[in-house]
Amino acid sequence: MPKHSFCIMDRAPRPGEWYSDYDPWDFYPEVVIDDIYLEEQLGRFNAIPCYWQTLDQPGGGLDYCGITLIPPGSIPAFLAVARALPGFGPLLPLLEQAEREGKFVIHFGI
Repeated sequence: MPKHSFCIMDRAPRPGEWYSDYDPWDFYPEVVIDDIYLEEQLGRFNAIPCYWQTLDQPGGGLDYCGITLIPPGSIPAFLAVARALPGFGPLLPLLEQAEREGKFVIHFGI
């Protein structure tokens, strides 16, 4: 089954730096969400400002097949959506930690 990985970034991304060559094991901790929970709910995240692959590409919501950088300012909105969805329980502590620490979260799509 396809999966999506979420990790807290140890440092903020830099403009011009591309994350498409990174893998989830480059970061810690990692939380994995089965695609069955995300695929049908993807549109619920679209209004949340994020970045796709790099800070130079702003986007809305998650890049389903690519890399998404979720900035600290978007974590509360992301948390609000995730709390209302089945299957997202394991992700909540990671998002709450990122919110407390003011860190980016990186999402690795399928």
